[in-house]
Amino acid sequence: MYLRDLPDDILRLVFKWTASTRTTVVAAFKADRPLIARMQDAAKLWRAVKTLDMYIYPEPRVPSGGAASAPGYDDGIKRTAAALATTIPEVRYVTFSITMSADCTFRGLTSTYIPYERGIGYQHPRVDPATLVSLTLHGWPSDHSWAPFSADDSDAETIEFPNLARLNAIYYNLDTNNMVEVRHRDGHPWKLRLPKLRRLSVNCAQDACPVLEYAVLPAHIDEIHIRAKMPVLHGLSKTPLPASRRLKIDIAKGSSDDSDALAAAQQILECAGESKELALYVSGEAPPVPPASITCTRLTELEIWSPMGVDAMLALIRKLPGLATMVLLGLALDNIQENIAVPKPENSRLAEPFDTRIKTLRIGTVNDEEDLGVLASVAKYLLLRIPTLAVARFSSLKRPVIAEFVRAYSTQYPHLANVDFGF
Repeated sequence: MYLRDLPDDILRLVFKWTASTRTTVVAAFKADRPLIARMQDAAKLWRAVKTLDMYIYPEPRVPSGGAASAPGYDDGIKRTAAALATTIPEVRYVTFSITMSADCTFRGLTSTYIPYERGIGYQHPRVDPATLVSLTLHGWPSDHSWAPFSADDSDAETIEFPNLARLNAIYYNLDTNNMVEVRHRDGHPWKLRLPKLRRLSVNCAQDACPVLEYAVLPAHIDEIHIRAKMPVLHGLSKTPLPASRRLKIDIAKGSSDDSDALAAAQQILECAGESKELALYVSGEAPPVPPASITCTRLTELEIWSPMGVDAMLALIRKLPGLATMVLLGLALDNIQENIAVPKPENSRLAEPFDTRIKTLRIGTVNDEEDLGVLASVAKYLLLRIPTLAVARFSSLKRPVIAEFVRAYSTQYPHLANVDFGF
């Protein structure tokens, strides 16, 4: 059930009903709602709801002038935070998109999403980390404080997240001159202990990534995804990550030295001795990636947005026999040197298959409006020579082109009948 702008009297009836039916409530409330402001009066109704997912947002989000300075605005937010923290102990998921008073503590949360609201300021209530299973920090500056997750009276140097299984940290380049970093009492950054972490995702557009520098990670993590620029990638290439089943390294846009970033990213992947899935992503702002620059032959997934010729693509397919997924979104269709002609359907001599395990293939071209005939030839050549294909996407190719080809060739190449083309 979703609650947004229902009148207060209807909300009261809804909560009485959900208390008896054990219905999960997903609520989105404006911070100035009368029912929220009088939360203490509605405490028994909130406590009766066993599972509540709540999203709290201000109205207006940011008063004119760009700061939370409207009359009564700050007081209303503080009342809201205090009321929520004290009257809905059964809440399990909260999105904080308002500036809440830091003297409020939310306990019992299992999942929370905390965005950094630049126009409102940097502040969110204290959150007891003991029960958190999933935590997302979105748009934060890299020098943000972890103090709200620490106990008020604690002198410990470490913040414990004993049950956290999923951490998603997205850092942006933000002007943080008005933000005061609250570090540990002796001036050093907090250490973060994450003994049960299973999935770690870090998207860092800055030159430093504290969560990777100061976190004490378990020896094995199921999945690690890191999107970063050269300084962070260089640091990680010197300090091996925990063992993982899947490791994905994404070179962020704007890396000052793309060749060094590519080398550092592959060094990280090469050090992942136990990983069964190794993924490398290169963004569209990077220069062309020559096959010789791809040195990690253990890759199982490769996605490149920068321009690449057909000959280079074929060279990579031959060089990386373990690839299961290949995504090339900047394929150039000119100056093709390799013979990409396909045999006639009635030809008894079949096209020689590539030594590859590719199951998913996605091709986008530099210019989707031109060279459709060449793209069709490339697509047909690949389809015949990659018998392991299960999913194939070719930009701009219409269904009749592919369907006619499959009908003509599926007798001699039966794998074509099982390929998902997305039509």
